[in-house]
Amino acid sequence: MKTMRSLQHGLAALAGLGIILAGCAHRGQPPETTPLTINQIVSRVQQAVVTIRTFDPDMKPMGLGTGFFINDRGHLISNHHVFEGAYAAAVKTRDGESYPVTAVLAENATVDLIRVAVDIPAEKRRWLPIAETAPAIADQVVVVGSPMGLEQTVSEGIVSAIRDVPDVGTIFQVSAPISTGSSGSPVVDGAGQVVGIVSFQSRMGQNLNFAVASANLLKLEETKTEPSLSEWTYARIKHKPQAVQNLCREGFSFSIRGEFKEALNYFQEAVEASPDDAEAWFGLGNCYIGLEQPADAIDAYQQVIRTDPGNANAHYNLGHYFRQLGRYEEAVATFQDALAANPKHLPARLEMGETLGQMGRPKEEKDVYKDIIAQAPTFFPAYFRLGLVCNRLGLYEEAIAAQQEVLRLKPDFAQAYFALGLVYANMGNYRQEANAYKEALRINPEFVAAHYNMGLLYLRAGERDAALEQYKILKKLDEDAAHKLFDLTYGDR
Repeated sequence: MKTMRSLQHGLAALAGLGIILAGCAHRGQPPETTPLTINQIVSRVQQAVVTIRTFDPDMKPMGLGTGFFINDRGHLISNHHVFEGAYAAAVKTRDGESYPVTAVLAENATVDLIRVAVDIPAEKRRWLPIAETAPAIADQVVVVGSPMGLEQTVSEGIVSAIRDVPDVGTIFQVSAPISTGSSGSPVVDGAGQVVGIVSFQSRMGQNLNFAVASANLLKLEETKTEPSLSEWTYARIKHKPQAVQNLCREGFSFSIRGEFKEALNYFQEAVEASPDDAEAWFGLGNCYIGLEQPADAIDAYQQVIRTDPGNANAHYNLGHYFRQLGRYEEAVATFQDALAANPKHLPARLEMGETLGQMGRPKEEKDVYKDIIAQAPTFFPAYFRLGLVCNRLGLYEEAIAAQQEVLRLKPDFAQAYFALGLVYANMGNYRQEANAYKEALRINPEFVAAHYNMGLLYLRAGERDAALEQYKILKKLDEDAAHKLFDLTYGDR
């Protein structure tokens, strides 16, 4: 048999898995991970979902939407556009009671999300946990909202497509019916966790309904003064005409479908009408990325920063794009700018660590993850990345401790078990390595890298038939990995 390759195969796969960042799951109880019946899901979700009614300065009704509570402090998530132009708003809970929206806490118009405070008695507060992983195509989902004002309407469907919009994040298309008033509805998975927030329908085509992934909640920028809704709206009107808001929204509706040339026209018109509008420049930058015009994209993002230098998301998005281009030094510097604007911006800090790792600076990378953990002790992706870098540095006990902490926070995170297997491999503890891979496969039977490494373990033990079983499984999952394992199994013949 030819010499075995390193059992580190799969680290690259791990790096490519992408950790969906979520910091909004409430900490009082772990999120449900066992699949629920549709009746159980609906019963839980409806307790936390509200119908939103907005009003003009004369308290005349303006519009309606949907929202849902995310913690026990009465904080509500909905779409940004639901509140645009409103001077007051009230939410109606399932029991028919109404409560006023008292303040705008955080917002991000680009990802169409907003967090507001609602004056609701503590005993009435019910909230939903936020999923820490993104849905997959064909996953079953449930949407609860107020389409056309029909409160607490339930619709089922599947995730029919997933798209990554340049420097916005993950957007997915759902088959569940959505109508006017559904904006801001939670999209929940089989465990009753929020995986996305309904954003809009496409006007072109049938049943093209889109939701932004729950990971985008981390991109909300906290307001400095927590203004009332009327104060927030007045400040926006002073700086942004309604026509520009409409142009940006139309542009976004095209870019979300990858129609960047069409979207470009709207954002260019918005920039011409309002040269200092950060959202318009940001949309323009996204279009240029989609059109593979990096110089124009960078210039547009820098315009965002010039118009709003304290916008941490603007710095973060530029840094993210620099990283995509392989311009790592510039990426790190720009992430540092994001953190100067907002020291609590976890995506910027985490991605800065990952970038340092790509630059071959693992000790600095490790320090970044330690800083994140000190700031956010329950943020499991930082422990996961810390475990990976400690393994690379030969700090095996620290690597094990970090991955065990991941599993304490998120027991069903298969990648952490796989990472433990890699540590045990480096320590020569092959029994523990095998057990770790088996745990990863128990959680995710289609984990390609774990099957591959199990095959290598069987080959080392001289169990060629067992290795061949792993090959047969891989044939159905990943042809390339299967062929590599096959070559190693029979390469000496």
